[in-house]
Amino acid sequence: MSSATRAQRPTTLIRFAGLTILILIAAFPPWQITYSLNGQKQSSSVGYRPIWNPPTEEVEVEEGAADLGYRVNVVRLAIQLVVILGAMNGAIYLVRRRSNGPS
Repeated sequence: MSSATRAQRPTTLIRFAGLTILILIAAFPPWQITYSLNGQKQSSSVGYRPIWNPPTEEVEVEEGAADLGYRVNVVRLAIQLVVILGAMNGAIYLVRRRSNGPS
């Protein structure tokens, strides 16, 4: 069996697992509440919820807050996606390197 064939099955498994995790992360993103307090924008994390069912429960914010709204924390979501992509590609690199033998 060639080294390319030996590395194919683990890399396919890594890709499948990585893509499954990416889909789950995108389907259950981190949410934050944004509000205005004394003329300044504020935000606070409210956890993870499905994208199709945003948070609706009351979150305790400081008294006098106005313009409350929920939104996906895009920066946090992007960091999570990049970390998973990096881990997935790193694992594929290591499997291929191991199957090709030491350089």
